[in-house]
Amino acid sequence: MRSYRILICLTLALAASLNATETGFDPQQILKQLQELRQNQQQLQQTIAQQQKTIETLQKQVGEAAEKQKVADKAAAAFAPPPTAPSNVPMPQPSASQPSFRIGGVGGYMDISLDVLAAAAWSSEADASMRNLQFGGHDPHARGLTLQNAELAFQGAVDPYFRGDAFIITQIDRGETNVELEEAFLTTTQLPWNLQVKAGQFFSEFGRIGTSMPHPHTWDFSDQPVVWGRMFGADGLRNPGARVSWLAPTPFYLELFGAAQNANGGTAYSFLNSQGQTFAGRTLTGRTVHNIGDLLYTLRASSSFDLDDENTLSAGASSAFGPNSTGDHASTVIYGTDVYWKWKPVANDHGWPFVKWTTEALRRDYEAAEQTGFSAATLNDWGLYTEVAWGFQRPWVTSFRVDYAEGNDPADSQRDRRVRFSPNVTYYFSEFSKLRLQYDVDMAQHLNDKLAHAVFLQFEFMLGAHGAHKF
Repeated sequence: MRSYRILICLTLALAASLNATETGFDPQQILKQLQELRQNQQQLQQTIAQQQKTIETLQKQVGEAAEKQKVADKAAAAFAPPPTAPSNVPMPQPSASQPSFRIGGVGGYMDISLDVLAAAAWSSEADASMRNLQFGGHDPHARGLTLQNAELAFQGAVDPYFRGDAFIITQIDRGETNVELEEAFLTTTQLPWNLQVKAGQFFSEFGRIGTSMPHPHTWDFSDQPVVWGRMFGADGLRNPGARVSWLAPTPFYLELFGAAQNANGGTAYSFLNSQGQTFAGRTLTGRTVHNIGDLLYTLRASSSFDLDDENTLSAGASSAFGPNSTGDHASTVIYGTDVYWKWKPVANDHGWPFVKWTTEALRRDYEAAEQTGFSAATLNDWGLYTEVAWGFQRPWVTSFRVDYAEGNDPADSQRDRRVRFSPNVTYYFSEFSKLRLQYDVDMAQHLNDKLAHAVFLQFEFMLGAHGAHKF
């Protein structure tokens, strides 16, 4: 368009020049008019360029404002009450694939769920002996029926800055009902520099189980690994405290964790366990907190890599250290390393087929103080487990686990040599219910390495909206 204008101007100028020659007009006047036209054209081009820059600036400002509004709308939607449906239109009901129960108001919402895990058990060993073999707090401890865990979960956003989680559990074991607040903690959501803080009562982020699947309904087996019970007791490693994590700005997932917690009670089995209990024949005494050295500290580094579109590899290293109850200056250190691999094809049927393989090894250095009949010594225990789960066809999964633990005390059921093989098969009726059949065969030094057999039939169902677990 601009070139047409220039051509027209030149044509007019040429015609004017010819006409001037014929009529006797001054050519200098014509040249002066051409210069003025060029100047006007340049000014017009400059004005157009400035207007284009102004338009681009306005478009950028509008885009930024729209993005900010989108973020604000999302935040408002998270804490605003749901729209009220017309009275003549029935409210939609939760589908079978999305059961939920949510309460809340303008300030936020809370998801509530109930997960129930129960098992029928048989063993070739008497109940007392079976309890020494099944040391986990959620393991089936006796022949017959056991309510392994009924978990009532409360989870939701407190405000734009915190998330809250609480888990109340109930167990019925040999006719006795136990209820406890297993976890209750706050987690920050808005800290800068990829930092996050968690505070309250929580499981220590140690190892694969402590970090990704501390609750028994997330396990691929009906009982916990042997070495896990040996290191962290029946209830796992959890206590009141605070944890800080940092997500590294790397091309792959890398997160560092550091926690300080109380070291007291049965939930700190290898540390300041309950007074009056025994460990390796020694009586545990009461020990109170005098300074920060009497707390339990946990460190962990966790990473994950996508090998390709179908394979993921995760690895971690953990340590926990703190005082123990055998003496005023005695302490314990536990080290651990874990590796996890999962294969799931790009073309899959609701996640099937898949294969996942987990291996975890732990070592404990327990500094036992001198007591009557016992000299001071550092007791070394270690163990590992490796397990494979194969989802061969929806909704079937078959799994196999091998356990090994060694503590160099053949007479102590918690420090002898142990070997266990555990195959099982699980059928998922849906993502909210499952049935599992498992067989355990144990060889324990304190039982003179004779074979101990056990069979578990486990059933789980869940009601409500339960938050996702870590990968």
